[in-house]
Amino acid sequence: MALQRVWFLGGLLCLIGFVLLVMRYRESSAAHCIASPQEISAAQSPDRIDATHPQRARYAIEFDMPEKLPSRMALSIGSARPFYRLTLNGADLTPGVDMGASNIRDLAPHLHVLPPELLRARGNVARLELPMNPALGPQGVAQVCIAPLTVLGPTFEANWWRMIGAARVGLALQIALVILGSFLWWLNGRPAAYLWYIGLVMVLIVRTGYAALPERPGGSLLWMHIGNASLIALPYLLYGLMRAHWSYALPWLVKALSWCTGAALTCLALRALGLPPRQDAWASVVFVLLTLSSALMVAMVILLRARFMHRIERRVLFGICTFAFVVVLPETLDGWLPFGQRWAGASALAMTVLAMGMGYLLVRRMAIGGFVLNAATESLAGDLDQALAEERLPPRRLWAQLTASISERERQRLIRDIHDGFGSRLVGVLAQARRELPHSPLRAQIQRALLDMRLMIDAMDESARSLGAAMARFRHRFEQANATAIDCCDWKFGGLDEVVIGNRSRLIAVYRCLEELLSEALSGLEDESIVIAVHAGYDTVDFVVVGGAGWSDDAVARIKRLIRSARGKVYLYDDTQLPRCAFSVPMF
Repeated sequence: MALQRVWFLGGLLCLIGFVLLVMRYRESSAAHCIASPQEISAAQSPDRIDATHPQRARYAIEFDMPEKLPSRMALSIGSARPFYRLTLNGADLTPGVDMGASNIRDLAPHLHVLPPELLRARGNVARLELPMNPALGPQGVAQVCIAPLTVLGPTFEANWWRMIGAARVGLALQIALVILGSFLWWLNGRPAAYLWYIGLVMVLIVRTGYAALPERPGGSLLWMHIGNASLIALPYLLYGLMRAHWSYALPWLVKALSWCTGAALTCLALRALGLPPRQDAWASVVFVLLTLSSALMVAMVILLRARFMHRIERRVLFGICTFAFVVVLPETLDGWLPFGQRWAGASALAMTVLAMGMGYLLVRRMAIGGFVLNAATESLAGDLDQALAEERLPPRRLWAQLTASISERERQRLIRDIHDGFGSRLVGVLAQARRELPHSPLRAQIQRALLDMRLMIDAMDESARSLGAAMARFRHRFEQANATAIDCCDWKFGGLDEVVIGNRSRLIAVYRCLEELLSEALSGLEDESIVIAVHAGYDTVDFVVVGGAGWSDDAVARIKRLIRSARGKVYLYDDTQLPRCAFSVPMF
């Protein structure tokens, strides 16, 4: 088992390292690149760029052609946000761009093939113009490269797939998962876990769609707020999904999430006040780390505390949450790194893995349930047909009737196996002890073991439905095993016929406690009498044993343990002349 864990953790770490290596932004060493082009003033801009608009940012890149002119030259732009217009030597290379658009924020890299007729041997000037509308978000240009198309083409395609292609593939998969989850939710009787899952994937779609698509209906600023709200909702949706899936609730974890949410909202409030760029970047990083750490905390706490989680489910949950958090973490620091050293598109991949992993857990549970249902239908076809034969039977009553029939048959089989197997063997041992060891105390111990087994069988037998019938059966069994009890025991029952037994395990505990008390009380008893009183109250049943030879510490410890398991209480009275022990249990 330890070796399997080592292999699992080693494989997970290798996978995370490989993904981080692959998703790192790539640069071409053979290209002439400008990491951060210098902004120029409006007065230096030619008329073709429409310099009359002061709310535009303009950048100029000057370059010369190599002596040996390649067949095709290209210009790549790593980032130009929110969007841009490009001219080369005064000619517009992006005629379809509307600089007045208010619903576009393009995060993708771009590649432009430069027309040979526009190029000069010396003094080529490429100019970029960006809108400065605050509703479109921050603006800026990074990583502009000029080189032959054969040099820039492969690097651009690789970066495009890392930054945009992976996000669009992930977006398509997440939309497909929402459709599939909705279908399974309807097919499986509308369980709550699927609704939580659909909500979780919808949040991931918002985050992935922001990176994958340039269009922002309603404006980029609105979608920034929606993205922040989705990040805040992420840990709550994950908690709801896990609570519904594994039926495990932690109130203190919800309080911890509330504190983390309050801190995250504080970061957003500080950013809304207009912090300086450096402080604003810090607030943004802290906000993202708070929300992601909250989601990871939810997953890991429930992973450690849930008792009935299968080993495969534990590994899948640990793997996808660790992968998602570690892969996303470097991208949160992109604002502090040069553009050429960033991890592009890692968050979209991590969100897709998280959505697919949680979906796998739901589908796995559904598949197991379907297999069990088919197996139960085949093995219990007779009971199911008989239950379905009744007209207008609600599903809950149908299930209760079916399970009651199955439980009764299984209980009778267990009783028969115990009686025919262990019971018969114990009766034979007792008969042999009577012949060979007539005066040995071993006979009494075997007799008590046989009585204990018979009482357990009687407690499981549902033919005695009321507590009055169960106590009458106990009295019969005990007097049959101990003849002294016929003359020495005074049984006083009150209001027991109205008590219906629904908890058989509690009845077993009561039987064993009474047998323990009476067997020790009768040991060495001569002429004294023992009173056994049982009274049914409002919400408890009280049992009192008075008289006899008393009880040992071991017997009292066993009785306390049994009654504690039945959620009852034990009372010992030492201030009376006669030994007295009482215990009460909740109503059956």
